[in-house]
Amino acid sequence: MFKHDLVRGSFIPPKDIRQLRDLCRYWVKLSSYMTGEKNRAQNCLTVSNFKLDDVFSNVFGKSASAITTQLLEHPGEQFDVAPFVDGRCKTPIAQIQEAVDGIFTYEQAEKLKIIRGHMDSLERHRAELESCPLPAKIDRKRLKNGMNHRYTRSCSFTQLPNREDAFQSRGGEPAQGRMGPDGVVNASM
Repeated sequence: MFKHDLVRGSFIPPKDIRQLRDLCRYWVKLSSYMTGEKNRAQNCLTVSNFKLDDVFSNVFGKSASAITTQLLEHPGEQFDVAPFVDGRCKTPIAQIQEAVDGIFTYEQAEKLKIIRGHMDSLERHRAELESCPLPAKIDRKRLKNGMNHRYTRSCSFTQLPNREDAFQSRGGEPAQGRMGPDGVVNASM
């Protein structure tokens, strides 16, 4: 709304909205860090010639994580992957066995251990953040659904309390938007 001049430039949102925006920004930042760590972990596996992404839809899911843990705990050892694969997995065991035909170098194994520890820490912090007390007017369920939506970058206006006075024009009347010749909504002032 600010981008379309429907809110004056000097507008400062109420304290509860500022706190909510701060929490949302931090949640997005933690999610961004998590994505970066997952990419680094995937790179470690690829460099070490482990092709788990070819046989699992989620390299960080239950079966793939169990196999990765086994690989890190017993580097260089051949093992049967069958006990680590969930029964619902559709990929044949033989194909999964071929995908773990790689070797961790010491450096890659240590790097992956650090990355996985950092990922666990980020998950804990995100869970703590999601359990933070919110301003009384905010519906936690709607906020959580909005934050988990993959296209959401920050909290949307639908999750904020109804504040008509927040969108007043400079004259004190509600802002009226009009479509200009360039297709942009301009507020009448």
